Amino acid sequence: MQVTKPVDNVQLLAGVSRVRDELYWNVDAALRLRAVAGGNSSVFAGLTRRYEGSTLFDVFATDDPAHVVIDAHLRALGGEVVSYDIEHDARHYRSSVRPLLDGAGRIVGASGFAIDATAEVEMFRSLRRTEETLALVQEAAHLGSWTCEGHDARVTWSDELYKLCGLPVGATPATMDLLLRFVHPDDRLALEVALDFACEELATYSLDTRLVRADGSQSWVRHRGFVALDPAGALRVVGTVFDIEGRKAAEARLVRHAHYDDDVTGLPNRKLLVDRMQQMLLAAHHNGSPLAVLFVDLGRCKSIGETLGRAVGDALLSASVPRLTASVGEGRTIARCGADAFAVVLGDLGSVDEAARAAKRIVAAFATPFDIDGLEIHATASVGIALSPDDGETPEELLRSASSAQQHARSTGDGSGAFQFYAAATHATAIEQLEFEHRLRHALDTEAMTLHYQPIVDRTERPVAVEALLRWTDERFGSIAPERCVALCEDLGLMGRLGRWIVGEALAQLARWDAAGLPALRLALNISSRQLGDAKLARVSRGRCARRGSRRVGSSSSSS
Repeated sequence: MQVTKPVDNVQLLAGVSRVRDELYWNVDAALRLRAVAGGNSSVFAGLTRRYEGSTLFDVFATDDPAHVVIDAHLRALGGEVVSYDIEHDARHYRSSVRPLLDGAGRIVGASGFAIDATAEVEMFRSLRRTEETLALVQEAAHLGSWTCEGHDARVTWSDELYKLCGLPVGATPATMDLLLRFVHPDDRLALEVALDFACEELATYSLDTRLVRADGSQSWVRHRGFVALDPAGALRVVGTVFDIEGRKAAEARLVRHAHYDDDVTGLPNRKLLVDRMQQMLLAAHHNGSPLAVLFVDLGRCKSIGETLGRAVGDALLSASVPRLTASVGEGRTIARCGADAFAVVLGDLGSVDEAARAAKRIVAAFATPFDIDGLEIHATASVGIALSPDDGETPEELLRSASSAQQHARSTGDGSGAFQFYAAATHATAIEQLEFEHRLRHALDTEAMTLHYQPIVDRTERPVAVEALLRWTDERFGSIAPERCVALCEDLGLMGRLGRWIVGEALAQLARWDAAGLPALRLALNISSRQLGDAKLARVSRGRCARRGSRRVGSSSSSS
């Protein structure tokens, strides 16, 4: 059978194959290759001479794709146009074969061509592997993705985005309206604005919103994405939706622990107290009702912690919370705002008498001793009351006024607990008291106090002992009574430090008298009753006696 025009076609295509890496061929009805034109790549090099004149049965005698190739050519001899892909010699070919007609229009063979698509196939396989890996990563990370592209704004969702929204995969057509429908109504506008801006500026966006799933459950998610133009000039938006509920919860716990919760009592600390007071002050201003702040200080709490240990002091603070709650009622704001101080905020007051009654109940509640690990602990409460707006218009002003009133209540009380409303005059007194405390601490640091020694005589008026008396003269406050100094040291938890200094200084004076050859005298010391069980004071006393080498040192203790 003579083939004329088809062979010319193959020769013409040979020129094209030099530019495009393709292979063209004709076969006759016996599937014998009559013309082959190869491309210019190493894959097709030499095929024209190697296979021309051979049958397809010879070319694919032992290769797996033989049945695919031969079947396609037989169908072409039957009048079909057939496309097929094969793997041959580790290469991937994309092929097509069609009937070959003679001048009379009769089928006399088949004409085909093949393209080496190995690189393209490998690229798509790699892309598929990447997509599969990405899908696994998205599922593990609860990361959904979506795209919106083309002039028709086609939207696609990843499987994980459907899952995040609580929908069966592919059950609902993906649209932007559907995505926005699952955003919390309060957050929807913010996301729309972020997307609009990104589209206008071809920019990125990032925003945290609440996701409302199909079943009504909610979680925090982070939206991120970018906008660009595709080759056709249409917008292409790529977005991700990442579940950050666990991260949000962890961050909230860290922030709350670092800035709001008190480790010992579990109450809000001063920072959270101020935040709440700001909201309550706005409500009080709107309602026209006063707001009361009660500053509650626990007497002797510092000295208890110093004498019995920090664990006992912390346990006392924790045990104080139920008493405060019972005194002012559930739902009231109670916070720890100092080492041994609490603040109570009372809103919606009908009258200021309600604040006074609450303060009385607090004082009465702390009159009962605490049982801390079998120890009976007495800790009285003194309460200062400040009212808005007269005593302050900001949280800090009200807390300062209430603290000032509390200090006045403590200084004027009998030690069993008291309460006091804020007054400008008492504030000046409180400021003076704070300065006095500062001067006392400075005096202890610089050992500015002195001991005077009063002789104790027998019936014959012969000195047999001396009593050490504490004296302190300050530049601003003048001569300070020992009772005031000791009482303040007890309140501030400084009694142990003061007592050890008194003992050490008195023993040093006895040693100096011994060195001067004076008769031995007994020493009487006035120390706080709380120091009688102070083991450290006893060790300091014995050690200093040994170092001073006193000849005959005796001591008697009395409490003040």
